[in-house]
Amino acid sequence: AQDTVQPQSAPRPQLMVVFIDNENISRSNRNLIIARLEAMVRERLHPPVRAMVVTNDMGLRRVGEVSSNPDDVLASLQSLVGKTTGATKVSGHTRFAEARIRELSKNPTYVNKDQALATARMNSAQTDEALWRSVDTLKTLIRTIGGLPGRKDVVYVSDGIPIVPGKEALLLVDELFRSYEGIQIVSEVDRTGLFLQVIAYARAADVTIHTVDASGLKPTHASSAEGRWAGSAEIEIMRQEKYQAPLFFMAEQTGGAVVVNTNELEKGLEHIGDVTSHYYSLGFPLQTPLSDRTHKIEISLVGDPGYELHYRQAFRERTVATQTAERTVSGLLLPVRHNPLMITAQAGEAGSAGKNAWII
Repeated sequence: AQDTVQPQSAPRPQLMVVFIDNENISRSNRNLIIARLEAMVRERLHPPVRAMVVTNDMGLRRVGEVSSNPDDVLASLQSLVGKTTGATKVSGHTRFAEARIRELSKNPTYVNKDQALATARMNSAQTDEALWRSVDTLKTLIRTIGGLPGRKDVVYVSDGIPIVPGKEALLLVDELFRSYEGIQIVSEVDRTGLFLQVIAYARAADVTIHTVDASGLKPTHASSAEGRWAGSAEIEIMRQEKYQAPLFFMAEQTGGAVVVNTNELEKGLEHIGDVTSHYYSLGFPLQTPLSDRTHKIEISLVGDPGYELHYRQAFRERTVATQTAERTVSGLLLPVRHNPLMITAQAGEAGSAGKNAWII
């Protein structure tokens, strides 16, 4: 028998996006995670892997270019050091609201209860506004990179993001004024549906989201810098769970890794690097669909219960029209090096076609 040489396929392209959510991270924690990212970038970033840095600054902003050079990506990260973040303002509103509610509770009259509830509502609205901006920015990012070929990983870095904006202040009113009005408002501001949208976007675009809580270990009992009030352990635990729930949710549903409740961020980032660098691609035949449709995925290992599986729990099958539209958007906004038909374009002379109009 004659040996046959199997042709080797080209390495699968891969894009890693480091998303620093400036609306939901303190400046000190952001600077700390930027320093910790260096080891992962230098170890994992080499062709065909490319990376880029984006931030949420009242919308999506790309920092630097897409590159396979670790020095370029690290320079983009370092350019963020020292810049202010929106999280300082949001956390300041929350501290003020909780301090005001506690002050009003010293004389628990009906008037003071109404004022405390109004304060809690205002804090919820302020936090909710920042939440919507972050979610919209994340969805925009996913749509932007969705048309790129190969594997796409987003490393979402924040101090957590609230799934119920202002929940602590609302329940604090109930706790201090012995009422049930705050809990009724909580159900109105539950934003689980927003994160379901993010997951749906990620599944449709074949994007994996890894989440990092840059704030590390949090105390379960806290007080303000001025020492004028102390938060109960229950409130602080609730705050932590509320901010971390979306991180678990987005990572688990898209097949990503989550790093929370640790001050050893390097180990968590190393785990993310392992997940993005060592993986299996499972495939199965499909007919060309007439419309986009979602398939549920369940994967299990027989006889190896010690392994931890990370996989996308649903797959969005897309029509040719949908895929073409996604690639067009990605090609317009990002430097896509994918031209299988070797198509080239040449621009001719530009001429005037009227006021403020040109034709080429």
